Amino acid sequence: MQKGYIILEVGWEYDDSYYSTNNYGNTYEAPTEIFLNKEAAEKELLKQECESYRGTALSAYFGEDGIGEHLTCEFSELADYCKKTFNITISEDDLDFLEVPKKATDKQIEGLLKLISLRFNELHEVEIKN
Repeated sequence: MQKGYIILEVGWEYDDSYYSTNNYGNTYEAPTEIFLNKEAAEKELLKQECESYRGTALSAYFGEDGIGEHLTCEFSELADYCKKTFNITISEDDLDFLEVPKKATDKQIEGLLKLISLRFNELHEVEIKN
């Protein structure tokens, strides 16, 4: 059995307040490529995540529950990272302006991805049948 790897784009929907993946869980856009090498697929996934984050107002994706469910660290660590890396000051009470700069480098965004679990793309392993 041969395995392949596909990258699926999470289908975010806007409801006049914030984006969500709807009430039933994630929906996906159809994949456009199949990777036979997992490392190559992971590299492309990271590239796509960086492109998705760049210039995006992340606060619009946190929903009613706020950033808490998307943090993989303490909020203070995220605030320090945003200040040092992007010169953006954020507070836990006011996240309306947490926007990743359009000029952010992939390396800067990779650091942010370690602090926030919010994703726009996901990697899935599939079986390739002849």
